[in-house]
Amino acid sequence: VVIHPTNIELSPGQSSEIQVELLNHSGIVDHFTLKLEGLPPSWVMLPESSVKLMPGAQSSLPITIQPPKNSSARSGQHRYRLLVVSQSSPSEQAAVSGTVQIRPFTQFAIDMRPKQLTNNGLCRVLVRNDGNFDATFSLSGDDGANVVQVEQQTQQITIPAGGKNTVDFQVSSAERPFTGNPRTHPFTIQVSSGPESQTLQGQLTTKPILPGWLIPVFGILIVILCVSLAVVYATYSGRG
Repeated sequence: VVIHPTNIELSPGQSSEIQVELLNHSGIVDHFTLKLEGLPPSWVMLPESSVKLMPGAQSSLPITIQPPKNSSARSGQHRYRLLVVSQSSPSEQAAVSGTVQIRPFTQFAIDMRPKQLTNNGLCRVLVRNDGNFDATFSLSGDDGANVVQVEQQTQQITIPAGGKNTVDFQVSSAERPFTGNPRTHPFTIQVSSGPESQTLQGQLTTKPILPGWLIPVFGILIVILCVSLAVVYATYSGRG
């Protein structure tokens, strides 16, 4: 048995074909079955049936290898072993070994909860590594206007292929006004790994220490108090 190519390299989601050359050296008609060890069965497409060969005859059979584009197809070298089993003599097997080199790919998903905060709070960012290698992720928070403060503005985490992790950001307003109306300011959390980058959008609403509607109420109360004092004063002065 001869296979070519023996060693292949491909990206997850792509397929590659290996040709298996069989030669019946025996003096009888025989049937041969192919088995492949070392790779997940879902990656491999073997001939559906055995091949019949006359004495001295040869045949070529294709084997298709297609690793899925997900974290289960880990990057790196994967060894396999091809077995050719004779139907007439199952104990007699021919074996050939080879390798499949899986290229790395970067893919990840992110989310943030909550996306809206009031005055200050904690934002938790979830990062899921959907790539096929252990990847390091850089996370950074910013608002572009220095109105929103993000503690530990830049953080890094390493997540194994298929794994997930969370990073917390403490978000607050750079300055909280004493009075006025609430103001809403956007901020972003950027997550990157290698050349890939994604951005999450959040909002921070800053409320004043004293609500804007409270000032007119205080004014009205002061006017009422002054009028009441004036009436009381006038009443007692008239009696005197």
